[in-house]
Formats: sequence, C-alpha cells, structure tokens
Amino acid sequence: MVFSKMRSGSSLTGDILQQDPRSFYIYEPLVAFHYALLEKKYNHLLLNGQRKYIDDVLSINNPKFADDLSSIYPSELEVKETTETNNSASYLDIMLSYDTDGHMNISLYVKRDDFNFSITNFPFLRSNITSSPVYGVFISQLIRYARASTKYTDFVLRARRLSDKLLSQGYVCDRLTSSLRKFYGRYGELVIHYDVPLSRMVDGILPYTIWTIEPKFELYVFRNRSNRM
Repeated sequence: MVFSKMRSGSSLTGDILQQDPRSFYIYEPLVAFHYALLEKKYNHLLLNGQRKYIDDVLSINNPKFADDLSSIYPSELEVKETTETNNSASYLDIMLSYDTDGHMNISLYVKRDDFNFSITNFPFLRSNITSSPVYGVFISQLIRYARASTKYTDFVLRARRLSDKLLSQGYVCDRLTSSLRKFYGRYGELVIHYDVPLSRMVDGILPYTIWTIEPKFELYVFRNRSNRM
C-alpha cells in the first residue's frame, strides 16, 4: 500500500525517490548496508551474490559476509548460520552445492526430512475427495521436483519416495503411471535436460510389476416402505 501510494502520489514524492531511493528501503538493514558499502567503493561484485527473503539471507562467494553481520543487524537480533559445509547450504526450499568440477547443483530441500518421525502431508485415496484431483497431487509434485533438481538422480529419488508414500496411502500403481506419463508429455521441457526416456523414468519412479485394481465404492440406500391405510 505504501508503494502504490508513492507511485501515485505527488511529483515531489517521485523526485525524492529519484534523488535518493534509499528512503524507500529505510527499514531494510541489508539494503541500507549495500548503499553504505557502495558509497565506500566496496567491491560490488561481492554484493551480487546476496539474496534475502523475509528472515533468510543467502551470500555466495563472500567469505567475509559473516564479519559484516554486526554492521547490518542490531546486537539484539540473533543471526544463526545454517551453512552445511563450505560447498553446500540450504536456502528456503532448495539445497545449493558445488561439485568437484566447480559446478553449482540445485536440489530440493524439505525441512520435514530432518524430523525423526513421519508426517502425513498428502490425502489418502479413500478420503472423501474425488480421485482425479488426488492423482493431480502426484503431477504437481513432479513439476516441483523437476524445477528444483539439476541432476536426474535427485529428481528420481524424490519422485520414488513420493510414489512409495502414495502407494502406502492407497494409491493405485497404474493410475500413478498414467499420471507420470501425462507429466512427461505435458511438461517435457522440465526434464529434457536429464536426457532420460520415459520408460527408464517409469522404471526408476514406479519399479513395480504387480498391478493393483482401483477400489470402487457403491452406495446403497434402503428405505422402509410400509403400507399405510
């Protein structure tokens, strides 16, 4: 609301923002710190690898970033470093890592995997939900995995875990296979860089030879009709 008011306000407000855009970020410590470093002719290339989303901050190729935290945030605010190793770190729902060749790889990071207990986060087949949207969950998760996985091994590992979980919750293997084929046909651009044919992907995600039959439910209504005089 503040932004729209500034954009549609008087020309004086626009002139102020053009002269000093820092006034718009006055309550953002990280942005204010960036402007301060730029005024001091700080190496701006080190600032290009920094991203912030709410309370998560990512810094790439800047080993001195931890030393600058005291200049960004007040001492009352505790900032914890969550870097896994020097070559890997999780940020939001992705895991960033460098391989031995220096290439950056991206994989999906799910915080629920850190718990030592299982979490039920997908609908059961025998719930009061129609089957088509339920199997659409499988396709939507495959899209999510493909977008967040640089390597095929990471993608197929996530998809295999998902298929095992869904099968344990009453999903039918042939319906999941049909959904996987639909995903491959409609969203092939997401997995084309894996260079993996559909048959191999099916074997990796759903390596089952026993096909189950989808249960069908029928509702019977009985009425007691008594003869009334």
